[in-house]
Amino acid sequence: MKLSEKLKQGRQRARLTQVEVAESLHVSRKTISGWENGRGAPDRAILVQLSQLYQVPIAVLIDDDQELDLSEAALQKAARRRRLTQLSYWLMVPLLGLAYAEFFRLNGFHLPIFKRAPAVDCNHDHADYFHF
Repeated sequence: MKLSEKLKQGRQRARLTQVEVAESLHVSRKTISGWENGRGAPDRAILVQLSQLYQVPIAVLIDDDQELDLSEAALQKAARRRRLTQLSYWLMVPLLGLAYAEFFRLNGFHLPIFKRAPAVDCNHDHADYFHF
């Protein structure tokens, strides 16, 4: 199946008009029509946006040998995979931040914000502090 056919089927499955797709991608309606009629093709960045908009994996859009599976199960699987990827990203960011901070703490690097108080010598006579 050609990319142009997949783009048209994906848009129709998402129940979007060419105008709505064009507005969301910031292109003209004629551009969308051209893509769907095989008179041109979107660039990589637009393909990513289209795959998200139509909830179809980008690999399926690009590969001519793969049919566009628009079944509800396939759409749910793609959405679940996308949510899992986003969740793992947002969990990994703070963990990497903590690992980074721990690395510098273990290597003796301390932030100058938290200055240590000078050590107190408790073994000397305090008499020289009190002069009457």
